[in-house]
Amino acid sequence: MTNQRRIDRWPYRDEYSGLVWPSDAFLSRRQQPWCWHVARWFLRTEVILFGVLLAVVAASVVGHVCWWPK
Repeated sequence: MTNQRRIDRWPYRDEYSGLVWPSDAFLSRRQQPWCWHVARWFLRTEVILFGVLLAVVAASVVGHVCWWPK
């Protein structure tokens, strides 16, 4: 499938996150604002899983530092 056919399809499904991006159906990649590209990158599954892992590690470190018996 060519890029133009993929962009014209409704609803547009992002190949990384599977989310529907309505504006992608109307805008070509060059016309999309930079914030859409940033949002798409942050919403990738790998980035979400990495963020969850980072949050768990940070919570563990904070818990050990703040509540460890002195």
